[in-house]
Amino acid sequence: MASQHFGVVCSCMIMMMIIFLGASSAVEGARDFKVGDHLGWHEPGPNNISYYIQWAQRNRFQIGDSLVFEYQNDSVLVVEKWKYFHCDTNNPITFYDDGNSTVILDRSGFF
Repeated sequence: MASQHFGVVCSCMIMMMIIFLGASSAVEGARDFKVGDHLGWHEPGPNNISYYIQWAQRNRFQIGDSLVFEYQNDSVLVVEKWKYFHCDTNNPITFYDDGNSTVILDRSGFF
């Protein structure tokens, strides 16, 4: 149960960490970013809690890009900023639990 809750919190965290640097609405050259690179989406170890923050900092995202989550026994939620800061996972904007989920970055700002 704790691991599942941590996964939901991490899902919220990764979405909030990502800042678009491109302000253009053009989707030319849109890219897919596999979250976690070759490791995919997973719960980071206790000594590596900044894993996804570092992953997001190494990438530059633009409107039209996609975040691809590959995972097992977990879920991905898109939530509003207030809900993220209050760790509220009730009524997310979008909920995924199919093991291979894609979130399209359709606007600039925090996710």
